[in-house]
Amino acid sequence: MSFPKLVQSSAWGVHPGVLLSRDRGLPRHGLCLYYPRTTVTTTPSPDGQSNSSSPCIRSDSQVCLHLSIHLPDGTEALSTFDESPLELTLGDGTLTAGTEYPLLGLTAGAEIEQTADGNDLFGPWRHDNLHWLARSEFTDFVPETGSLVAFATPEGVETAGIILEIQDDRVQVDFNHPLSAHVLHLRYRILAVTNPIEP
Repeated sequence: MSFPKLVQSSAWGVHPGVLLSRDRGLPRHGLCLYYPRTTVTTTPSPDGQSNSSSPCIRSDSQVCLHLSIHLPDGTEALSTFDESPLELTLGDGTLTAGTEYPLLGLTAGAEIEQTADGNDLFGPWRHDNLHWLARSEFTDFVPETGSLVAFATPEGVETAGIILEIQDDRVQVDFNHPLSAHVLHLRYRILAVTNPIEP
């Protein structure tokens, strides 16, 4: 299985119930884990010292971490491991609460691996998330069946859809989350944790 490439579009559609997060100020699909199976390992710090005295992640921590998501066949849907890590404060909307919850109590150097159902993460596939859009709305590129397209709503919210069918004057787009109905493997690596100073 190949994961479709994301294409930007000025066309827009409403994705009911989409989970959102902020990625450097841009609203995007969020990651929400309801009942993941979790394995936690701890990597020794570079100086060989124990991490036991390091600050633990709590509800207001600033965290720097890597995240990857893979499909069962190994297809990479998302990864920051070869890019800049995510920097966030828990509760700021970068990750949803369900994604943040397993991080609580961890310290820098910990790694988490989770297996979860995409329907639990992003909601079940729904027929009413299939929409026909006028082909004239696709002004930035020529739509192709199977393309994953980023759409901006009039409110400025970004959502994504997969082009299912193209007819003479209209295009059918699936606004279900692209990772719904897939078993997903998620991996986190905690790089740094900073907690606010108590007053």
